[in-house]
Amino acid sequence: MPKKKSKLDKDHKSDDNDVVDIELEDVEEHIGSKLADVKQKLLLCKNERQEYLDGWQRERAEFANYKIAQEKARGEVSKYITEDVLLKFLPVLDSFDMAFSNKEAWERVDKNWRIGVEHIYSQMFSIFEQSGILKIDEIDVDFDPIYHQSVETIDTKNKEDDGKILSIESVGYIIKSAGDTDERVLRPARVKVFSYKK
Repeated sequence: MPKKKSKLDKDHKSDDNDVVDIELEDVEEHIGSKLADVKQKLLLCKNERQEYLDGWQRERAEFANYKIAQEKARGEVSKYITEDVLLKFLPVLDSFDMAFSNKEAWERVDKNWRIGVEHIYSQMFSIFEQSGILKIDEIDVDFDPIYHQSVETIDTKNKEDDGKILSIESVGYIIKSAGDTDERVLRPARVKVFSYKK
């Protein structure tokens, strides 16, 4: 036969439910608190991760820019060293030009020896051209103080010749770097210039 529940049993059972409810609330509150802590830590980790990622990307970009700047600087140094060495050889080219300009004496030199010297000059000037160095040696063009240095003016009665280059006393040189539109005068040509007189 089923046992009858007493009022005391009912009250006791009700207290157990209350305790369970209170314990369950405590557990939920504890879990909620822990979950909030975990969420906060996760958010902190995400922020730190983003900070590290941003810093790494910034450092990577700065390093790439540094490498580009170093390459450019090395290229500039190399260019100036090459230019300096070639400038020191300009007097040698002048000596060749002086030897070639005296046609009469040059023609008297043994032909084979002359061909050899002309070949050496050609090879040397080829190196200059490959380095972007070109001559300023045109005559019958307008005098330009950027490219020319006047050593003498020669009177002329022809108005059209006024300010034109009559002769080159020593060749000038400009340098153009590959890909550059700029050119720099290494040494102006020393020239004689016509001056119109009535």
